[in-house]
Amino acid sequence: MAPDGIDPRQDLSGKQEKSTRQKINYHELKHPSKVPQRPHKPTIDGQSTPTRIPVDAQTVRLSLVDLDIAEAHRTLEDAIEFASQILSVDTDGVEPLYTVLERERLTLREDRVSDGNIQQDVLRNARVTEEEYFVAPPGNIPLEQEPKK
Repeated sequence: MAPDGIDPRQDLSGKQEKSTRQKINYHELKHPSKVPQRPHKPTIDGQSTPTRIPVDAQTVRLSLVDLDIAEAHRTLEDAIEFASQILSVDTDGVEPLYTVLERERLTLREDRVSDGNIQQDVLRNARVTEEEYFVAPPGNIPLEQEPKK
């Protein structure tokens, strides 16, 4: 009931209006969820992770990040350190994972060529081509250079 004494579910003629909204009890939903039902306790302790890996010129080139700033260099080192935690995980007795959707039925099809000889049609999608290849911008270089002040 509103403060003015008018029931918002009634129209102006005084008739009671049926609610079109259903109340949903979210605890009773039976939809499969990708979110674990119980919290996952990490099995990696902070001491078993490898020591900090130094970032050399090859790593900088592979990162495709402009590391002129010390902060960017530190961010790359932190990312490598975080990812290297996976090296200390014990995977003995764990079967390989072929798909992240293991519990769902996947429709597979045979690999067969259905449209051959469409190279020119595909290459028309590229802005720049060279010798029948796509040309991608070089890594670690911004596409638009800002003038240095």
